[in-house]
Amino acid sequence: MIFAPKKPRKFNKNFFVLDVETYTLNATPSNLFFGCIYAENYRFKFDSILEFLNELSNPIFANATVYAHN
Repeated sequence: MIFAPKKPRKFNKNFFVLDVETYTLNATPSNLFFGCIYAENYRFKFDSILEFLNELSNPIFANATVYAHN
């Protein structure tokens, strides 16, 4: 038996995922290796906290939902 939604799913176009990789299991800014923010039609890779903060000030994030994953 196959279970499928009865209605097509509507994806939120204003939903982003933030993923960071660290040198150790300690997720602090000093251990940041790199990170990325992505969505359906958006990709951004950052190598520092400053790059991340500058990109986060972009108007596309004004009313966005950002899911942070480590």
